[in-house]
Amino acid sequence: MAGEVGINMGVFRSNVSNLRSSASSIESSIKTSRSFDKTNIQPFTKDLENTIKAIELLQKYKTLLDSDIATLESTGEQMQENDERIAQTNSGIMGPQPTR
Repeated sequence: MAGEVGINMGVFRSNVSNLRSSASSIESSIKTSRSFDKTNIQPFTKDLENTIKAIELLQKYKTLLDSDIATLESTGEQMQENDERIAQTNSGIMGPQPTR
């Protein structure tokens, strides 16, 4: 039942960096303040409205993803700190020990 629990911080940080890089590449060059000046044909105006809504949702998604990445990074750092603290606490203990 007992196994080794740990985190390879080099791999973890690399994965978080790759995730952050991917998230930062989520961009849209379309401005959400645009409107049609030369037409009011309903299908075109509806398409523009839907595109603007999609871009706004994409921006919200990116904000949430950035927040999740920060939480993930913090959690990994806390895992490493806890792992080091536990290792220091148990550094002189060898073999199985009774639980308290």
